[in-house]
Amino acid sequence: TYAGKYGCTFVFIGQLREKIGVMYGDTSTTQGGNSLRFYSHMRMEVSRSTTHDNSQWEGEKGKSDKTGNLTKVNIIKNKLANPFRKAQFNIVYGQGIDKYSEVVEVASDLQIIKKWGDSITHNETKYKIKEFTDLLQSNDEFFEDLRKQCLNKVLNKNEDLLLNNKAVLTEKIQENESED
Repeated sequence: TYAGKYGCTFVFIGQLREKIGVMYGDTSTTQGGNSLRFYSHMRMEVSRSTTHDNSQWEGEKGKSDKTGNLTKVNIIKNKLANPFRKAQFNIVYGQGIDKYSEVVEVASDLQIIKKWGDSITHNETKYKIKEFTDLLQSNDEFFEDLRKQCLNKVLNKNEDLLLNNKAVLTEKIQENESED
C-alpha cells in the first residue's frame, strides 16, 4: 500500500451512533460499517467529561469560566501494544494537555508528594493544590526536578522488577541444570 511505502499514518475520526432494536451486546456503531474496525491497528475511544466536578475552572466554581475538561481515553483495539488501557488527563483550552496537573497526579501516585484533600505536602512544606500548580508553572527548575524524580522512581521500579525476574530465571535454570 502507499501508506506503508511512504510511512504515512491515517487517522479516522468518527462519531458513535446507537443501533436501533439491539437487545444484547454493544448498541453503538460507527459510520462506514465494520471495515475500519477490522482493518485498523489501533482504535481509541475519546470522551470528554461533562460534569462540573471534573472540569477545570478559573476562579470560584459557578462564578467564572470553564478553562478545560477532563478527557478520558479507552484503548479499544491495539495490535501494537497491550489493549484495553485507560488514561485520563486535563485538556486546558488554548494550551493542550495540562502537564502540570499530570506531574502532580503522577508524583502523588508514586508517593513523592502527599496529597490530602485540598492540600499537598512536598519536602515537609504544605501547599494548596492551586498554589502548588502555580509554583510548578512559574518555576521551571522546580517542575523539571519533580518530573525527574517521578521518572527516576518509575525507572528504578522497572529496573528492580527486571533484576528480580532475572534472579528468579537464573535460579530456575540452575535448578533444571542440577536435575539433569
